[in-house]
Amino acid sequence: MPSQLEDAEYARTAALKSKQNAEMELSDVQAQLDEVLRAKSDAEERLIRLGREKADVSGQLEESEEELQDVMKKYKASVAQLSVDQITITEQANSISDLEEERNRLKETLAEYAQRVQSLEGENVSTAQHNRLELKIRELESKLDLERTTRGRMETQINRLKEGTEKLGRDADAASQRESSSQELVRKLQRQLRDAREEFASLQQKETEASSKRGELEKQLELAEAETVTARADLKIALKRIDDLQAAINGELDSESDSLNR
Repeated sequence: MPSQLEDAEYARTAALKSKQNAEMELSDVQAQLDEVLRAKSDAEERLIRLGREKADVSGQLEESEEELQDVMKKYKASVAQLSVDQITITEQANSISDLEEERNRLKETLAEYAQRVQSLEGENVSTAQHNRLELKIRELESKLDLERTTRGRMETQINRLKEGTEKLGRDADAASQRESSSQELVRKLQRQLRDAREEFASLQQKETEASSKRGELEKQLELAEAETVTARADLKIALKRIDDLQAAINGELDSESDSLNR
């Protein structure tokens, strides 16, 4: 009977220890699971935030690309117009040079005729030619004035075009820089999104493993509780048997004592 009591007590102690161990391990796993869930929630929020930031930056990148295309279009048109105007002003310079040469040649001819007129004052032909030459020179002077005025306007226009082209060039550089910055930011956000997705997937795996472990520990705890209940019942039965046996022994001893006293 003492052996049965020892066995029951040992079984109860073992069951209690097993239950305590299961409870501690379950508590640890639950803490790990809570931590994983918090990290998973943070990772999910980060995924949403990065997704929004990427969408915003992608929109900015698209705007930068459109702006760059528009500026480059204007820049190319301005360069083309500047080239045309420079060709035009070169042609005008050549025309002015030709007109100046013709004017100088006519002036020389006029001077010759003037000398001849002085020496032959009665010749109408020479006088008429002299007048025609003077008229021709005045026409050339008018053409020269017009060409110079036109050239002046063209030079002013070319200077403005150069300034506008330089500004468009700076705008194009700035737009290109903004586009490059947006592209780099998009690549950075893509890397962060990839890392966040990998982290989220890893946390999901940890959550699955922790949940599975918790389920196993809950089953172990249920089993330990059942074993503890059984051990307690066995110990209670063993104690009752001991009490019954002790009572029986005491009753026999009392009977023997009574017999002896008679």
